[in-house]
Amino acid sequence: MLTADHAWRQSLKSVTIADLVRSVRRDYEGDVMGTVAGWLSDPSALPA
Repeated sequence: MLTADHAWRQSLKSVTIADLVRSVRRDYEGDVMGTVAGWLSDPSALPA
């Protein structure tokens, strides 16, 4: 398990926030980044 944990953490080190944003924009339609930004500033604003 320790080896798997280390490999997972090493893999995550190569991922940037910009990579995550590009991935979300590619995989989801609409203003998902606006929704995420709203949720980050006020989690109770997340649509049901």
